[in-house]
Amino acid sequence: MKTPIHLLLIVLCSLGLSSCSVIMAMSGEEEPDLKILQAGSSREDVEKQLGEPVQSEPNGSGVRATYEYETGDPPDGRRALAHIFLNLYTIGLYEIVGTAAELGVHSGEDNKITVTYDANGKVEEISEPVPVKQAEATSSSQEAQEGQ
Repeated sequence: MKTPIHLLLIVLCSLGLSSCSVIMAMSGEEEPDLKILQAGSSREDVEKQLGEPVQSEPNGSGVRATYEYETGDPPDGRRALAHIFLNLYTIGLYEIVGTAAELGVHSGEDNKITVTYDANGKVEEISEPVPVKQAEATSSSQEAQEGQ
């Protein structure tokens, strides 16, 4: 026969196992393999790594595409496992601290890179990756100078 305390413990443990901190620790994205970005690579191979471009425009006989991707925030199974054990040990109370910690751990950086393709969809030119914040600041200062 189960007592109310046993049922309460089962419910709290279940809540701890389906916790936000565990999900947040596992929700990062693997970094793209930028080694494939070489002259002659196909657009298909580039987009397998970087995803769809955020901007694409005709450029002579080819296309100039801009991609955004994140680095520095891969999924971390060890961190997720630590959250599970701490949730179980504290009967779910750790979740308050764990979720706050995961919100502070996000250290990823959004980057922007521009790739120019020829008429056959092969890479011709690749810009250096630039942090999105830096690219936006540069763009804003250029627009201000043009307006004067």
